[in-house]
Amino acid sequence: MKLIGIFVLILSLTGCSSMLFYPEHGLPFTPDKARLQYQDVNLTAADGTRLHGWWLPVKEGVPVKGTVLHLHGNGGNLSWHLGGSWWLPEQGYQVLMIDYRGYGQSQGEPSLPAIYQDVQAAFDWLNATPQVQGK
Repeated sequence: MKLIGIFVLILSLTGCSSMLFYPEHGLPFTPDKARLQYQDVNLTAADGTRLHGWWLPVKEGVPVKGTVLHLHGNGGNLSWHLGGSWWLPEQGYQVLMIDYRGYGQSQGEPSLPAIYQDVQAAFDWLNATPQVQGK
């Protein structure tokens, strides 16, 4: 009986993942429409899933104060969350924004365990990319 209860619990928890994510595909808005300097970046998660993001460098002539990894919420995609970070480059902060798997132009299907791989891929990109200043 206990084994059946554990099986039902595991089955119900794996089904919950789809209720947590509300991805939107495509990009209806890009930083260039807001007159921001940016670069499209492609990252690869540990399982090989290709992810898309935007790199917003510090505004030219402004000293680098730090780096922000912008991880949006569970709905929409990068386009809808640019409003939270557009002002950071002119204040001296370089920004990496990524779309989780299944969001925007990123491949795959979102799930809680997989999202952790996406976040790790973003940290790996920040550590490996020469244009990221002040590591």
